[in-house]
Amino acid sequence: MTIQETAQNLLTEKKVDCIIGYEQGFDDVHPMPCIIFSPDSVKKLIFNSNCFHNLSKYVLKVRGKKIGIFVKGCDLFSLREIIKEHQVNREDLIIIALTCDGIKDRQAVKQNEDKLAAKCKHCGVKIPKEDVDYIIGNEKIKQITQEELADKELLAKLEELEKLTPGKRLEFWKKQFEKCIRCYACREVCPACYCPECFAECTQPKWINTNVSPMENIMFHLIRTQHVFGRCTDCRACELACPVGIPLSLITANSLKMAKELFDYVPGADITTLPPLETFKPGEEFDKML
Repeated sequence: MTIQETAQNLLTEKKVDCIIGYEQGFDDVHPMPCIIFSPDSVKKLIFNSNCFHNLSKYVLKVRGKKIGIFVKGCDLFSLREIIKEHQVNREDLIIIALTCDGIKDRQAVKQNEDKLAAKCKHCGVKIPKEDVDYIIGNEKIKQITQEELADKELLAKLEELEKLTPGKRLEFWKKQFEKCIRCYACREVCPACYCPECFAECTQPKWINTNVSPMENIMFHLIRTQHVFGRCTDCRACELACPVGIPLSLITANSLKMAKELFDYVPGADITTLPPLETFKPGEEFDKML
């Protein structure tokens, strides 16, 4: 069945109260997330290689309802973490997997170029099958090899940073975070950021100042990184949303690397294993984390 037919059936048969998907934006290359409640609205649903948004966070906007949600493989990793953290019940979801051969690089689109986003070149979940209720799309998409799973270019940049002295690394990030305008776009699109009141705006206690300055910017990004550690699935929605081009993928990739090395944990890989900082195992070597 098509996306529209599947949504039509689910809404008509009242198996769901709403559907989360994509619709046409202001032009052909900027689709938008949408939430529809009526079978009459399913005709607006689309999916193509420009649908870069991670839809998993949108379940938080309609909690308490029976939700149908279209997800790419990368989105499913984020959705699993949301479920594990009890932000939505799995039984309240009908998960419709979209097979995906890659999403276009947003910067390339702006320059009328046609190339895949970096993360899509190394995606091992083009055909998501675990923890889903429906699969829509081409199930004969060519899978990549095990060797291609690693983003070697990004890991090389990370390795170069790790070779620097702590002072040089701080200098690098200071320069990056000086660009931050504290628009909080990274927070708003992140599926792991769902606190009713963000620490950045909390006044009792007051963790950081709201003014834009190099040190306050560093504090914001460091604390946010700590909060999403072991929960961030490296979907890179934050980097896509950043209007000033801060290379946040270096932070998310490092977070994923540390979660694997310290706890043998891959965020979003399954729907049952809890994030590492929610558990304690006797014999864990805390000195490795210091």
